[in-house]
Amino acid sequence: MKYNIAIIDSSVDYSLISEKSRDKIVTYNMVEPEGNMSHAAYVIDTLFKYSNNINKIYLYDVFGDNPRASGRAVINSLEKIATQDDVRLILVCLTLANKERFEETKEICNLLAAQNKVIIASYANRGTDTDNHYPACFECTIGVYQGAYEKEPFFGKISDKSDLPGDASPEFIKTGENQYAIFGGTSKAVPKLAAYIINMFEEDNINIDKVLEYLARKSNDEDDNILELLKSNCEGSVKNENKALNRELFQKYKKYNDISDECDDASIMQLGNNAGEYVSEVLNEYKSDMTPDMLMCRDFYTVKSLSKFVDRG
Repeated sequence: MKYNIAIIDSSVDYSLISEKSRDKIVTYNMVEPEGNMSHAAYVIDTLFKYSNNINKIYLYDVFGDNPRASGRAVINSLEKIATQDDVRLILVCLTLANKERFEETKEICNLLAAQNKVIIASYANRGTDTDNHYPACFECTIGVYQGAYEKEPFFGKISDKSDLPGDASPEFIKTGENQYAIFGGTSKAVPKLAAYIINMFEEDNINIDKVLEYLARKSNDEDDNILELLKSNCEGSVKNENKALNRELFQKYKKYNDISDECDDASIMQLGNNAGEYVSEVLNEYKSDMTPDMLMCRDFYTVKSLSKFVDRG
C-alpha cells in the first residue's frame, strides 16, 4: 500500500523533479505570490531516493517567494490536512519560533496526532531549542535534529520527548532526469527518516506511539554518529594518497572553482550547484558504473577523499 504524504515547505521547482514523479505532486499555495524554489524539490527527491512506496504528495507552500515561512500559513496548512482522510504522514521541513502562535500550533498538532497522523518536523540546523523551535519540540511530533549516519537506519537514539538525531550529513540526490545536487541539514534528515518509516509500516497501521516504539528499537548507537567528524571536515580520513590521481582531480576541479596550485585539498561542497557536475565527470571517467547519489558523504567531502574513493579499484 502506497502512502499519500503531506509536506509543509516551499513551492517546488518542477524542473528538479523527474518527469515520472511530477504527476504525483499536488501543490497548495497557502501564501501569495507563488514562488519557485528548490528546497521542497530536494525534500521530495530525497523521499523518492529512499522509498518507492509513495502514491501522492500534497505540498503546502508556506513561503511564496519569501525567505521565511508564514506561521499563519503553517497553521492553515495543518488545519486543512486535518480534513484529509487519506493522509497519515506529515513532514514539516521548517522551524517556527514566534511564541504568539505556539499554543495554537500545538493544539492543531495534538488534533492531528489524535487522528493517527504522524508528524515529523525538523529542528533548526543551528541546534536543538526544545523550548522555542516548534512544531519539532511538541511531544505529539517526532522532532529531528542534526546527526550523521552512514548506515541504516540513519538515525540515533530517541529521547523521552520524541526527539532524535537524524542523518543531516550532506549527500547527493538526483534532481530532474540526470542532474545531481548536494542536500543536507535537518530538512534532508526529515524525509530520509520518513522514507524509512514508509518502508517499514503499512499506511493504515501507523500512529505516533507505534512509530516511536519501533524507532526506539531500531536506532543506531551513539558511536555511529559521525557528525563531529564531518564538522571537522573529515580530518585524518585520507591516508595513503595517490598523488598523481589527486593532481588529475584537482585539474578537473579548477574548471569549476579557481584555486591555487599550492592548495592542499579543496571542499566539494564549496562548488555549490556545480558539485554534481564535477563529481559526475570524475565518476564517468574513473568509476563509470556509479553515479553521485551512490556515494557516502566521506567519499566526496573533499577532492582527496573523492580521489581515495575512485582509487579503491
